[in-house]
Amino acid sequence: MKVSSYPLGTTFGGVSVSVTQGATTVAALPVYVSAGQINAVMPSNAPLGIAAVKVTFNGQASGVAPVRIVASSPGIFTIAPVVSANDLFHFQFIKTTGGAFSFSPMFGQPPEGSCTVYLSPGDALGHDGIPAAPSIASRLSAGASFTLTGPGGVQNLTPLAGAPGVSLGSYAPFAPGLPNQLTLSPGSYTIAAPGGAEVGPFSAGVTLPQPFTWTNQNTLSTVDRTQNLVLSWSGAPSGQVVTILGFSMDRPSNSSGVFYCTAPKNATSFTVPSEVLSALPATQSNILRSKGVIYVMTMTEANGTAFKAPGLDAAIAIAGYMFGTTVIFQ
Repeated sequence: MKVSSYPLGTTFGGVSVSVTQGATTVAALPVYVSAGQINAVMPSNAPLGIAAVKVTFNGQASGVAPVRIVASSPGIFTIAPVVSANDLFHFQFIKTTGGAFSFSPMFGQPPEGSCTVYLSPGDALGHDGIPAAPSIASRLSAGASFTLTGPGGVQNLTPLAGAPGVSLGSYAPFAPGLPNQLTLSPGSYTIAAPGGAEVGPFSAGVTLPQPFTWTNQNTLSTVDRTQNLVLSWSGAPSGQVVTILGFSMDRPSNSSGVFYCTAPKNATSFTVPSEVLSALPATQSNILRSKGVIYVMTMTEANGTAFKAPGLDAAIAIAGYMFGTTVIFQ
């Protein structure tokens, strides 16, 4: 459906498009909408640089996607998946229920060469989280701030109240004031905290290796759930484990499917079986009614370094990489 009268409005066919950079939000002008495509005119007052785009259809908002706005850029129309990167210091100090039998999917990855599928109601990419995650009895305080010491010097990290992490860079659309590039260089880092009410002072060392390359990331946009999916990479550090994490969320049924696979150590590719992919919900013809993403990463327990902190039974520090791209599951 395309517009047939002027002037253009900020809503067309129940669709509106917002563009946000820091504290500034402007409305793009939709000129064509369909189940699989939206065309909109970027307003002249849109801020240049990295921004976040969000689509709303009949009051239902999509996730945000990063875009780079320039003064002019003639080109050929193409469709490509969203690929993003971000330096993030993430932490969780928690007390869980279940005692010795407490289980967390992210810290209990499948055996090498295998996959696990999780199905659950809700949005696994949103606040509902990954299915089968441990029940959190309480969150523990290790202090109001942390220090990260590494090749670039010392950074003081102060999370927002209730936030489990701090963005360091490249996440400018969603955290105003941050640099528009990655800030962490490979090397040795020390994470330290002064201690809080439940967790005492600690210092943990980790080594961030050179980044690996997901070699077929840019060619991955549509995944046929009836066929095996081969993911390949190069440059992963010797002895490290690469894992694959896939999400598919269906808004109409409010349900999610997640697969988590562990590649053999030192592998350069992994095949996700069709039996695993077929368990995930298919992307709706109206893609705004679905979410789909695949991550390839080295941020796994097998690549972590254990440390001790007063008040914790177990603790591990992990430095690694997580590359993601949006996909359509057919």
